[in-house]
Amino acid sequence: RSFPGGLFLSSHKHSLYILDGMFEANRNNDLNIQIYSLNTDKLAWNEKTVELLQIARRDKCSVIFIEEAFGEMRRECLNTAKKVPFVTIEWLLENSINIVNDYWHAGYAMIEYLVTKRKAKSILVLKGREKQYNARERIAGMRQAADKFKLIEGESIVFIDTDFDAISAYETIKKHYPQSQKSDAVICANDYEAMGAIGAFLEKKVLVGKDVALIGFGNMIDTVTSYIPITTMDQRLKLIGIKAIQAINDLQKKMIVKESIITVPVKLLERQT
Repeated sequence: RSFPGGLFLSSHKHSLYILDGMFEANRNNDLNIQIYSLNTDKLAWNEKTVELLQIARRDKCSVIFIEEAFGEMRRECLNTAKKVPFVTIEWLLENSINIVNDYWHAGYAMIEYLVTKRKAKSILVLKGREKQYNARERIAGMRQAADKFKLIEGESIVFIDTDFDAISAYETIKKHYPQSQKSDAVICANDYEAMGAIGAFLEKKVLVGKDVALIGFGNMIDTVTSYIPITTMDQRLKLIGIKAIQAINDLQKKMIVKESIITVPVKLLERQT
């Protein structure tokens, strides 16, 4: 059985891990998956993306859209989701199947782990772009845990805007540690930020894992080639890819209702940081 094309739009580095799951789920080649990428994680959707979405509507192609869209691009996605099977990953959109991690509980669990197991009394959070669903949900969970463990925002827990990449984390640690916040622990928005933070700590002669605890997010860094195996939250990205293909298949067969949310739990992987 063949479907009339599958349109895959990607803007995030971790798409390769998700693709692995998609290809596994599609090993019988029921779906013709066409991959389009802007080679960016800066939400830089452009006129080419609009054109591809218009083609999807015209040709009745299914869409899997990774990374949240805003403004006019979000409206373009919504218009497409009304016409064809549409799956989002890491964000929520009306008239589509939304595959997300349990970000709220992930944020809560990171604070709980640092306070109860690593005995952290002050935490610096590199929060990413808070306007995005995944960052916003994680931060909400962190704030709830901070309230439970009596961490005072602005004092014993500090949130700083970052940009989901290694450079922004590197610059943040260089600027804020220890000048304004000598924390016991640092939470990074993803593993790329964690690598940037580690680089900055090395320059400051701060030993990550001993002088300061650090957690990444995503389980996206190879533990063999990484010079410090990062404690992280495993997003189970391959499973997300598998579920995306399953959702498209179910939508094609009308076995699933649009506007469903499929939640994939995360898991703490305690390593050397």
